[in-house]
Amino acid sequence: MAQIYGKKLSKKEILKRIGHTSQIMGARRMTVEEGPGKGTSVIRVRNGLGLDITILPDRGLDIMEAGYDGLPLAWIPKNDLISNAHYDDKGAGWLRSFNGGLLTTCGLRNVGAPAETEGESFGVHGRYSNTPATQVGIEEYWSNDDYFIKISGKIREAVTFGENLVVNRTITLSTRENTIHIDDQIVNESFRKEAIMILYHFNWGFPLADEHLEIDIDTSNTIGRDFDMADPGQWRKFSPPVHNISEEVYFHEVNADRQGRCRYRLTNKNAGLQTEVEWNKDALDQLVQWKMPGEGDYVLGLEPANCRVMGRLEETNSGRIKYLDSFEEKNVHICLTFRHIQS
Repeated sequence: MAQIYGKKLSKKEILKRIGHTSQIMGARRMTVEEGPGKGTSVIRVRNGLGLDITILPDRGLDIMEAGYDGLPLAWIPKNDLISNAHYDDKGAGWLRSFNGGLLTTCGLRNVGAPAETEGESFGVHGRYSNTPATQVGIEEYWSNDDYFIKISGKIREAVTFGENLVVNRTITLSTRENTIHIDDQIVNESFRKEAIMILYHFNWGFPLADEHLEIDIDTSNTIGRDFDMADPGQWRKFSPPVHNISEEVYFHEVNADRQGRCRYRLTNKNAGLQTEVEWNKDALDQLVQWKMPGEGDYVLGLEPANCRVMGRLEETNSGRIKYLDSFEEKNVHICLTFRHIQS
């Protein structure tokens, strides 16, 4: 039974109070009409309990804007929303069409730095987030007294004579809880073994991310990407905006619970907000932290992944790279839960 705007209501009691479910919850398709995002298809989803997100079918069913009870959650970069028509796959060109947002998925054949290997050139963070989904569906339904909204679609990275990788993605919200469920089935539909690199680039912004933020990760080991940590706990800290500062990247070995689930928690008592992200370690055994408190680029990335971010060549040479056999699949389940807390 849903707690709708302070009232615990059954399906019947909700429907007595509204004309159509879209009054308080549901999904709606729209198209961007101007600017560099012109022509981009978007799906706005509201769960009736305070969650309000924008999903991008043209960008791999990633999530752009996100809010909880009117509080913005996600960092939006200077680029704002960019159409995938502007995608540049060379070197670091990916950054010019980086949408940030709550989730940008990176992969499926490269994550992080560009690489020249195996007779191919791989650009920053791969092609996934600039690949349109097909078979996009919206399903809304009641299950007893709870209302569910599911957005689903298929993202394929393929080339003649080469790879054929598919992600079947489903994003689910409901009136049962303030949780976003992301379920990805990653399938190698080629007739050869393929390397798979994937990273879920969650980008947390102001007001959740500021100097009052508490970062809680149950990590057994943490290292800096390209620096030694003078203070072993410096990854836990986030500062006010800093002029002319460089990013810091950390790699965490996160402990899993008995069910094989990893999690991190972000708490900002000043903003009265807490979020918790949980995922299955058998699919995503790495957690990358991107700490960037720079002026105008004020963002904290906490990114479950199956790799690090030095690029395909480094992952291959280090022995960390993962493979899927022909027609093998890997399932990812990520939950993002939001709650109010006392300041």
